[in-house]
Amino acid sequence: MEQSKKCLCSNSDVRIVACSGASNVGQIVAIDGCPFQCAAKTLQHEEIEPAIQVIVTELGIEKSHDIALDEKASSMVVEKVKKELSS
Repeated sequence: MEQSKKCLCSNSDVRIVACSGASNVGQIVAIDGCPFQCAAKTLQHEEIEPAIQVIVTELGIEKSHDIALDEKASSMVVEKVKKELSS
């Protein structure tokens, strides 16, 4: 597998932040950075099916090693989540 296509989630500094809802009144939203879908798979491993899943690369945002905040990309993800929540 090419370096550019490898999942970058293998770093030991990866943190999982749980939804405080996780009940009949909570919604779980999985935001995955790429088609590997690590966030959704982590939830599914615990038998939690995400109510909404957004795959960032499907929004035209390229995956890279640059983790600097990109306001435009962040806004695109937020808008996609809002759109999915309202439908």
